[in-house]
Amino acid sequence: MTSAMRYTVALDLPPVNDGHPRPENKSSRMDPKAIEQRILQAMPEARVSVISDDQVHYTARIVSDDFDGLSRIQRHRRVHSAIGDELGREIHALSLDLKTPSEAER
Repeated sequence: MTSAMRYTVALDLPPVNDGHPRPENKSSRMDPKAIEQRILQAMPEARVSVISDDQVHYTARIVSDDFDGLSRIQRHRRVHSAIGDELGREIHALSLDLKTPSEAER
């Protein structure tokens, strides 16, 4: 039987600078109301609610006629496009509940 050896290596390297800001502190986190406003700019007639306990992980519920006839993936892409580059940076995780008005009534 072989024993497993574990090594820890500390590298003294500068942080990666790929031109994208990182959410390192609370000031770079995004307020749920700001996310709601971005969605409403792209979908003015939508009913939008975004909540977050930590301003890094978010849950959004959006009801809009714009989703009529769109697949689930197309709906998600529309919302991702409205939010922009912050998705994956300031917004670490986003759970989406996307419905048309008739789906929301059920």
